Amino acid sequence: MTNALLYLWVALFGIVIGSFLNVVILRDGERMSIARGRSRCPNCKHQLGFFDLVPLFSFLALGGRCRYCKKPISWQYPLVEALTGLLAMFSFWYGYDQQGSGVLAIGLFIVCCLMLVISGIDILTQEVPVEYCVAAGVVGSLSAIFSQQLTWNESLLGVAVGAAIIVGIIVIWRLIRHEEGMGSGDIWILASNGALLGFPGVLVSFAVAIFTGSIAGGIASLGSKQGLKLSLPFGPFLFAGSLASLVWGSHIVAWYMQGL
Repeated sequence: MTNALLYLWVALFGIVIGSFLNVVILRDGERMSIARGRSRCPNCKHQLGFFDLVPLFSFLALGGRCRYCKKPISWQYPLVEALTGLLAMFSFWYGYDQQGSGVLAIGLFIVCCLMLVISGIDILTQEVPVEYCVAAGVVGSLSAIFSQQLTWNESLLGVAVGAAIIVGIIVIWRLIRHEEGMGSGDIWILASNGALLGFPGVLVSFAVAIFTGSIAGGIASLGSKQGLKLSLPFGPFLFAGSLASLVWGSHIVAWYMQGL
């Protein structure tokens, strides 16, 4: 099997998993069971058939509209499916091709799926599901340790530093501004990132999250009504920061140390 064909199969596998992640994001966000009940159109409540649920293909074939009520289908569905396909390829590329570890590739993909669910729920509800953060931290730590990317001590240090960063910001912001500067759920997200990245990787992921989050916040504020206070979920930026740290973290740290 050629390398390109292998990546295609990995992407298709990820897209199929992404369809399930959509169910988790929507149902968990609404406190519904993910194991019971058939999928239905959120507008007309019509039960969806097999050909309505083929990942990506159904959305394109139906022109982005429900087969039954013709109402627009949320772009969340194809977006999450496509992102999961890309994350599957990224996990295989980084874990297996770059680091030579199938364990790391599988573990990283599981972490990415959990983080995508966390980010989706954070966007929809402004809440962070702690249980998924804990699962991502455990899987990330084990995969990094057994693939010899980190030691136990390095992983635990990453968890401690990640949690301490957010706790420190919350405390300082509350003392200075007398309001919440960040959500407590972000403690769990950055701590779980630290389990996979260790130290100083977790610092790089946070710095990237702050940088990208600030840019996104600035753009959003320009398009908002004057005087409107925006509240962007930080979870997706922490997730993006962790991926950036995996790939470029060591280079960023080396560049920073040379500048001292």
